[in-house]
Amino acid sequence: MLKAGISQRAYQTDIVGTFSSIEDPLIDIKRQIRALNKQTLDWWQSRPSELANTVHYPFSASQAEWSDSILKLSQLLIEGFQVAGLRARLTKAGITFEKDWGSLKLLMELAKSNSDEATSTKLLKPLRELQELRSKVIGHAVGSDKKKKLIDTAMQKHGSLYKHFESLSSDCNRALEQIVAMLSASVP
Repeated sequence: MLKAGISQRAYQTDIVGTFSSIEDPLIDIKRQIRALNKQTLDWWQSRPSELANTVHYPFSASQAEWSDSILKLSQLLIEGFQVAGLRARLTKAGITFEKDWGSLKLLMELAKSNSDEATSTKLLKPLRELQELRSKVIGHAVGSDKKKKLIDTAMQKHGSLYKHFESLSSDCNRALEQIVAMLSASVP
């Protein structure tokens, strides 16, 4: 029987001493990024292990802790995509792009070259949501209407900022898996 304050996963690994059968999307993202970091890829810039060590679930109800978790996840995940390598792949595929496009827009164009627009939009949605949250919750003052609305929406939809971050991490993990598969299949 679990006591309050300990997760089922922690119980399995720390108390019982077994490997957990429960998925943890944040651990899975970090695992994928460690694997990417070990490779030389034109589209990926190795992320510092120190950064990965700072990405955690927001365990309190603190909006500042949640905002910091959003920022760190974005730095770990989205900032790893190399614009130059993505542009080179688009150029090789004969796809035009704007000079000022960032990595997410470039990934969208690559995804659209492999599938339809609806599928591509769905694929990139979690990363776009993460980036939008980063810019809105970090870029706006505490108590601003936009920031408050985002927090209220996350709380209403998920019940807590922790659950929201867990859900977002899960979505980003699935997206990263699919993006890696897409980019690995289309080696330049």
